[in-house]
Amino acid sequence: MPPDEQESRIWALETDTGKLQVHVVGTPAALDRVALRLRVEVPDRTNRETLLAWLTEALAKESATIADRLDRAESDQPRDLAARIREIQRLTDVSKAFKYLLALFEVSGSSEIDYLISSSDVVWVCSYIESVLHDLDENAENALNQLNKALEPYAAYILLPSSSLP
Repeated sequence: MPPDEQESRIWALETDTGKLQVHVVGTPAALDRVALRLRVEVPDRTNRETLLAWLTEALAKESATIADRLDRAESDQPRDLAARIREIQRLTDVSKAFKYLLALFEVSGSSEIDYLISSSDVVWVCSYIESVLHDLDENAENALNQLNKALEPYAAYILLPSSSLP
């Protein structure tokens, strides 16, 4: 794997309320550095919200991100995918954005996708996805196919560009 290639990992972390699973995306070296810092700097059974805040900041410093929390409590509201996509746009350059978007859509549930599609942010999200794909140049068609497979057909129809890409 080239050194700047993105990787997706699932981390199981002990918190004060039990296990927390997070799906993280970044370069292997960046994820290894954050994992090491996590073991050294964060005590076991840390408060869940404190741990997530620390992890989000540590990953952002390494140009990595949390793509999803995989064990949300029943009381958690559906996650706002538009907010996560804004975070991807803010924290990453376009060359990495595709991998983050793909990982995010792969782990998102249909209720989260439905919430995104019904939100006022859907036009912005569609434009952002199209701009990311456009910037991939000759890899755009392959990237579009990967996103298409990660989404339900109705969501792909709404969120992905229908015109041919460069």
